[in-house]
Formats: sequence, C-alpha cells, structure tokens
Amino acid sequence: MLLNRHSESTFIRYNGEVNFCCHDWRNEYIMGNLHESSLMDILNGEKYNRIRDMVDGTVGSDENFLCKKCKHCKTGPP
Repeated sequence: MLLNRHSESTFIRYNGEVNFCCHDWRNEYIMGNLHESSLMDILNGEKYNRIRDMVDGTVGSDENFLCKKCKHCKTGPP
C-alpha cells in the first residue's frame, strides 16, 4: 500500500526547521523554519507545494530525488 506521506505528515526538527520527510537525514528538503514563518504558511508555501507535485509526478524531479528511492512514495520503487 502506498502512503501519501507528503500530504499526511510533516516533521519539525528541534531548531524549528520543517522537514519534508523523516528520511531526509541530510536535510536537503527544509521547507521553512517556525521561527520565521507559521506552520500554515510553510505547509501551503511554494516550496512544499512543489515537493508535493514532484512526488505526485506532475512536476519533474532529478534522479537523486529522495522520494524516488523510497518504497513509501508514489514515485519510489514498488
């Protein structure tokens, strides 16, 4: 079963950074910081919406895109 992690959850780090995914150990996909923006602004922001579109396949992504390696994402391996 495929999960829609990109639309059902988000991850907030100790320093206020909002990560797109808990598997983003290298912090490549920081969507914003709660010390600078509200959570609603971050979740509805351009960065987050672009990532959602990349996962959904409506916007292209490079071969190293995190979700292409993940079995929990629509773009990842079955």
